[in-house]
Amino acid sequence: MCVCIIKRRLLLVVVGESGGGKDELCKYAAEKFSMDFASSSDCLRQYIRDNGLGDTTPANMNRVSTLLRRELGHDFPIPMMLAENDSEHLIIGGPRVVAEVETLRAHGAIIIAVAPLSVRVRYDRAQGRNRDGDKISFDEFAAFCKLEAANSDPGGHNVDAVIAMADYHISNDGTLEEFRGKIDEVMEKIVPQLK
Repeated sequence: MCVCIIKRRLLLVVVGESGGGKDELCKYAAEKFSMDFASSSDCLRQYIRDNGLGDTTPANMNRVSTLLRRELGHDFPIPMMLAENDSEHLIIGGPRVVAEVETLRAHGAIIIAVAPLSVRVRYDRAQGRNRDGDKISFDEFAAFCKLEAANSDPGGHNVDAVIAMADYHISNDGTLEEFRGKIDEVMEKIVPQLK
């Protein structure tokens, strides 16, 4: 495991299931609390495009990221993301592998999980976000979610274990306004660490 030493006053990490609201949490918190936001999924999508490794459907991203982690380290792409971003206040969204979270913890990260939701709710939300790779059938989405939920391969997605590592859990089972209120409650506990 590669660990890069970068000093930050605050490093937050948001984990959770596909379509659960991780990016919404990150973008809202980043804007409201003046933090930079980096997405491990966006980093991986760009890496796949730049290296001609296929499409950015969830299934291909899972397959490619697992292969890359075997080659580049089980915490890929986290060391690369940390090395490229020296922001004093950074929020990273999307890690799905235990080694990624362990590397981030070594940098003092606070882990926030978006609590699990039904596959149907997450699928419907994913269809509404208009992101590359999201236009798949419900059956494909459900199969992907099952695939990434648990994995004995240390380089494979293991979302259930990553969620269990969180310091805070926020449910996203209501309106956007309710979700943001819950984010505010958790951030008020964390933000005093900036002082």
